[in-house]
Amino acid sequence: MASTVCPKLSSEVVIRVAGKDTFLAQHQRLRTQLPVPNDHHAALRAMDGEHSLEQLESLLPSGSGTLTYRALALLLFQLWDRGLLENEEEVRAALFPHHTERTLDRELKWRGLRNLISSSMMGPPLSKLLVGRAVLAVQALLTLLAVVAVFGGQVPWPDNLFQLSGDWVTGSVLAYLSIVFLLSLRGLVRATILAAEGSGLRQVGVRHIVGIVYFDVDDREVYHLDPDLQVRFSMAGLLSTTSVSGFLVVSGLAAIAPWATNIAALGLAIGFVNLCPFFATDGARLVEHLSGLSRQRFRVRSFIAKELVRGLVSPAAGTGASWHFSAVATVWFLWFFGAVKLAVLVVVNHMTILQSVVLRAESTMVAVICGLLLAYTLGLVLVMAWGLIGVSFALVTQVFARRRTDAPDGTQGVAALSPGERANLVSVIGKLTTGGVIPDGTLDEVLGGVQQVHFPAGAWILRAGNSAPTYYWVLDGRVELRHPLPEGDDILIAILGPGESFGPGLEADGRAEHDALAAEGTTILALDTGRLRAVVDAGGDDAAGVRGLLDRLSFLATVPELAALGPSARLDLASRASDLQVGPDESLIRQGDEADALYLVRSGRVKVVRQGDSGEVFQLAELGSGSTFGEMGLLFKRPRMASVTSVEDSHLIRVPRDVLEDVLKRCFHVGLALEDLASSRRKIER
Repeated sequence: MASTVCPKLSSEVVIRVAGKDTFLAQHQRLRTQLPVPNDHHAALRAMDGEHSLEQLESLLPSGSGTLTYRALALLLFQLWDRGLLENEEEVRAALFPHHTERTLDRELKWRGLRNLISSSMMGPPLSKLLVGRAVLAVQALLTLLAVVAVFGGQVPWPDNLFQLSGDWVTGSVLAYLSIVFLLSLRGLVRATILAAEGSGLRQVGVRHIVGIVYFDVDDREVYHLDPDLQVRFSMAGLLSTTSVSGFLVVSGLAAIAPWATNIAALGLAIGFVNLCPFFATDGARLVEHLSGLSRQRFRVRSFIAKELVRGLVSPAAGTGASWHFSAVATVWFLWFFGAVKLAVLVVVNHMTILQSVVLRAESTMVAVICGLLLAYTLGLVLVMAWGLIGVSFALVTQVFARRRTDAPDGTQGVAALSPGERANLVSVIGKLTTGGVIPDGTLDEVLGGVQQVHFPAGAWILRAGNSAPTYYWVLDGRVELRHPLPEGDDILIAILGPGESFGPGLEADGRAEHDALAAEGTTILALDTGRLRAVVDAGGDDAAGVRGLLDRLSFLATVPELAALGPSARLDLASRASDLQVGPDESLIRQGDEADALYLVRSGRVKVVRQGDSGEVFQLAELGSGSTFGEMGLLFKRPRMASVTSVEDSHLIRVPRDVLEDVLKRCFHVGLALEDLASSRRKIER
C-alpha cells in the first residue's frame, strides 16, 4: 500500500550542486541524471528507505499554491523513470502501477545504432512523408491493383514459389532473398517513422522467424504516440510489401517475368500474414484501434485465446469489451479462413511437388536442395499445426473457463466459534457503528449473518462485477486485489492483510471492482449485508448509528475525489465522519478562520463567497450534491480563503482534519485528486 512505501535512492546515486537553484541526482554507473529544484533537496536527501511518503511530503515547500502531493509524485516518477531508486519496483507498484516502460530502458537498448540511423537518413521530413495521406493512398492503390490483377487472372498465381523456370536452386534462393528484402523493407519503413516520432527507436536490429533473417524494429513505442499516427504507422507497415507487388503489376513485369511474378505473389502473401489479428502485427494494431479497444494493454491474441468464445457463452464475461468483441471475432474468423486457403496454396501443394521431385531428381544437388526445402516445409507445417491445435484448445476451454469464484475449504458459523474468536468477531463488527457499541439485540441478529471461512492459496474469493450482498474482513493470511483486463488477464492492484476489508456488500447497488485472490491460506470473515440491512431497518433507534453509516458509505462511493479509496478505507472514513443538517443561510465556513474540516454535499446547495480587500463580496461558485469544499485550507495549511453559506436545506458530511489526514496516509492518490480540485478553484479565484 502507498502508506508503507519508503523510497530509497540507489547507493550509486550522488547529489551535486548544478547551479544556484538546482541540484543534480546522478547515477554513476548508468550515467543518468535528474535536475532537482533546490527546495526539493531536503526530501531527496531523506529518501533513505526510512522515511515514508508522508514524511517526505512534509519536507517539500508548502507555501501558498504549492501542490505538495503532486510535486512528490512527479519527483518519484522522474527518479524511477531514470533508474535512480533502489526500491524502484516497490515505488512503481504503489504510486504508478500502470507504467512499466522507463526512459532508462529505452535509452540503454541499441543506443549507438539508433543514434546512427536517426542522425543520418531517418529525419522527420522522411518520416512525415511515409505516413502522409498521399503516400499511403498511392500504396493502397498499388495494393488494390495487385489484388485485382491476381484474382482477375491478369497475373496468374505461380504454380510454385520456390521454382523459377523449372530451376529449384535459383527459385529457392530468389524466394528466400525476396522474403528477406520485403520484410527488411517493411522494417526500414517502420524504423524511419519511429526514429523521428515520440522518443525514437527503442530497439532495432536483425530478427529471425522460421529461419528467415531480416531487419526490423521493436515497435512497442508506437503505443505512446497519437492514435492517428499509430493507424498511419500500421498502414505504412502493411502497405510497404504489398505496394511492391502493385508496382510489379503496374510496370508489367509481373506479367512477363517469372521472377517478378514470384516476388509479387510473395509480397501479397506477406501482406496477408501481416494482417493477422492474432499475433503482434500491424493488422492487430489496426483492429485494436478501429474497434476502439484499449491500445495500451489490450492484445488481440490474448483476447482471442481467452475471451473470444467465452464472450459468446457469457456475453458480459466481466471484460467490458461490449461490441468490440464482435469486431475482433469477425475480423479474426475472416482472416483465419483466408489463412487456411493460403497455407494450402503455398505450403501443402508445394510439399507434394517437392516429394515427387526428390524421388525423381537426376541431379544430386537438386535432390538435396529439394530435400532441404521439403524438410523445412514439413517443419513449417508442424509449427502451423501446433499453433492451430493450441488456438483450438484455447477456444474450446473457454467454454468451461468461466470467471467463477472458488468454494472455501472450511466454514464456521458463529455458534462454532470459541469465546476468544467470538470476542474478536464482535470487535470487528464494532466498526459498523459510529457510537462504538451495537445494542445486544442488534448484535445478535447481525452475528447470525456472519460466517468465518477459509480459502486455500490460489482460490478466487470474489470476481469483478459481483453484486452479492457480502462484505469481507481478512482475519489472517493475504488477499490480492486484481483488476481484470479486456483480454482476460489481470493486473495486481493491492495486497490486503489482517484487519483490511473488501467487497461490494456495504454499498447500495454496489458491484465489486476487482477480483480477490487468496495469495496464501486465508481466513476471512464474511458478513451477509442483506441480513444486516434488514436488521437495521427493523431495529428502530437502536440501529440508527449503523443505518447512518451505511447511508454515508453509499454516498462516499459516488464522490469522484474518493474514487481511489478501497472499501476498507472508505468504511473507516464513513465511520469517523459525521452528518450535518443545516437550514437556509447558515454559515458553514468563515473566511479567515482556521481550516479544521472537509465538507461533502449530500443534498441541497451551498454558495462560496469571498470578500475583497475593499470590502466588496464576490460569489465564486454554487455547489450541489456530490461537491466537495473546504479542501484548500487543509491541503495548503492556511486560513480559509472564502466563506461558505447554505442556500437551502442541505445535508452535509463533515470530515475532520485528523480523519482526512489518516485517509491521505492510506491512499496517496486521494491527495492528488483533492489537489486537482483545489488547483482548479485557485484558477477561478484569480
